[in-house]
Amino acid sequence: MTLDMMLPLENFHSNKLKIDSIKKLKSVQANTQRYICSILYKDDLFTLSPFCMLTPFAKIHTWDFTTGKLELQLVTQSIFQTKFNAFQTSIRSLIDNEYTIKPYFHPMLFGNILTVYLYTKSEKFKERETWFYNKEWTTKLHESSFIKGEFIRLAIQFQGICFLNDNSKSDIKYRLQHQIKAIYQRV
Repeated sequence: MTLDMMLPLENFHSNKLKIDSIKKLKSVQANTQRYICSILYKDDLFTLSPFCMLTPFAKIHTWDFTTGKLELQLVTQSIFQTKFNAFQTSIRSLIDNEYTIKPYFHPMLFGNILTVYLYTKSEKFKERETWFYNKEWTTKLHESSFIKGEFIRLAIQFQGICFLNDNSKSDIKYRLQHQIKAIYQRV
């Protein structure tokens, strides 16, 4: 198992966040165009690309194995919540300053709920593994892997900012494209 270098969000400074040029992706949906631009974190000593972040332990709010949707309830007014909101605001500012479009941003953190998505289909595990620690390391996730109220910590890799443009409409939406590289369950 190898993990990228991760930045604890407590050490995140929004002025060090940069975005790269936008690239077109193949879309699996008809009448939809997909684009992505990379995110990097440039410090005096290092550059993180892809940008990886380590969260503090947070309480599991909901887990849906069929969709891979995992929601964590953060401590309100925590440093993490403040910094992650600054992270999202920085992304929005960079997009607003870089591009003339004013698309709708779908946040990962809304209020005190952080929403991430995991690959739960077996065919996806081989190419996009998520390591899960619960007394031992595994890549197997199940419907019962996460129980509401338990505490976990995530290693999140941000591949970039994903733009979706529906050709039949004039609106554009964007979100943070991410992959969960590791999950640490408090034991």
